[in-house]
Amino acid sequence: METLQLVLQLLALIGILFLYFFKKNYFPKYLEEKAKNTATKEDIKEITYKVEEIKSEIETSKYISTMKYELKYSACLRALKLLDAHLSHLIESQDDKGETVSPEKQYSTISEARQCHNELCLTCESAELINLFILLMCGPNKDEKEINNLIELNKLRNLIRRELGFGDEISYDVDRIWFFKINCEAPC
Repeated sequence: METLQLVLQLLALIGILFLYFFKKNYFPKYLEEKAKNTATKEDIKEITYKVEEIKSEIETSKYISTMKYELKYSACLRALKLLDAHLSHLIESQDDKGETVSPEKQYSTISEARQCHNELCLTCESAELINLFILLMCGPNKDEKEINNLIELNKLRNLIRRELGFGDEISYDVDRIWFFKINCEAPC
């Protein structure tokens, strides 16, 4: 019986020593590793959140840029259409027989002109483009020299090309900058 008690005490001592070494060596390492894993998970969660936030900001920025470009594109085309209507009332030409030829008249409203002007002012970065549009629509001031509307229209087209990022300027034959008449007045 004494031997059994001695064996049990020895086992208890070994158990206590085992728990002591476990507590001293393994348990702190276990807790340290567990803490690292938890911190890593939290870091990953935070990084993922930031990445998603940045992605969202980029998508929003792309959307806004696309919308701005579409508005600018639409305003520029509207300006050219408005100028076509305006110039159809100002420009005349000579045909092969020397007779005056007037183009088919197009019409627009002052409200459309103001809206177009506002859209150009809000979307275009080129003040030169906006000022040339105004010059073509209103004509020169009393103290300014007369302009050739078609040459200025060509300049405006090239300013619009640059504003929209469509490449280099295009030179046009001065006699063919604008359509006065086409040979299929009925549906082509």
